Amino acid sequence: MTYSAPVDDILSALNSAVGLGRLTAQGLYDGLDTDTIRAVLEEAGKFGAEVLEPLNGPGDRAGSKLVDGRVVTPPGWKDAYTAFAEGGWAALPGPEAYGGQGLPEIVSTATAE
Repeated sequence: MTYSAPVDDILSALNSAVGLGRLTAQGLYDGLDTDTIRAVLEEAGKFGAEVLEPLNGPGDRAGSKLVDGRVVTPPGWKDAYTAFAEGGWAALPGPEAYGGQGLPEIVSTATAE
């Protein structure tokens, strides 16, 4: 079974729990709208489906190991983390001046889904 991000469900939760659609419509987040949030969630879903999901089973079987005082992750995880970092996923809520995207923390949290 392949992963498919439940983008509509996530947006619904963001709107009902924190009123994100209302807040963006009121201009609380300068230049941010629901379409942009949807696009970010969809891209995060693609990353999860194309990069992370294929590693889940093999990663569970191999597991991480402590070898000579260093943690060795299952095959593929180092490259996946590098792609995650280079894609800026960890920096979504960070200030743009420091390489972030200045998105609300709640959007960053939702991409972790």
